[in-house]
Amino acid sequence: ASNYILRRLKKDYLQELPPKEEKVRDIMLAPNDEEAYLEIVNSDQAALTRLHKLKSFSIHKMLASENTGANLERSVFESYSKAKELLNLLNEIKEKQEKVIIFVINRIGQDMLRYGIGDFFGIDVEIINGTNNDQASVKRKLDAFKSQKDFAVIILSPLAAGVGLTITEANHVIHYERWWNASKEDQASDRVYRIGQNKNVFIHH
Repeated sequence: ASNYILRRLKKDYLQELPPKEEKVRDIMLAPNDEEAYLEIVNSDQAALTRLHKLKSFSIHKMLASENTGANLERSVFESYSKAKELLNLLNEIKEKQEKVIIFVINRIGQDMLRYGIGDFFGIDVEIINGTNNDQASVKRKLDAFKSQKDFAVIILSPLAAGVGLTITEANHVIHYERWWNASKEDQASDRVYRIGQNKNVFIHH
């Protein structure tokens, strides 16, 4: 028996698919964000507690604080380095009049991004995460997203909505909250990289 397996890649067999490009965007923390980050790293809390806080911090620093709330003031949401970079990226996508899926696992983080992005761009942003999302509700949300003629954003959970959906109307995927299992992220990205996609696909980490 061999210790190796052969992995067939979609791009090698489905020649009709357009190019796909993966981009990693490095984010430089602002001084106040770096200070908050180091405060967690250097705290005397248990290691697991610090890890959980750092994971929350990676979404928005307010999630790692005692003052956790989904409905942030717009200025507070935009002040975080990673949120600011996200809005810059979404602005680039909006200029192209294209659609984007944002993958986030944390439920409060999903609500926070929905509120912050919706307020910034003046749009409705739906969430599909497996909670109270029956088949009719999911269809309604997806139909609303797909029917938009220009820029649109939808937030999905890679756990609940990372497989089984075809959303080729979008050609941008943003993995805002990273998942430890790379194959799960690949499956999530494949919501847009499927037969029927006719635009170049961009996967943003």
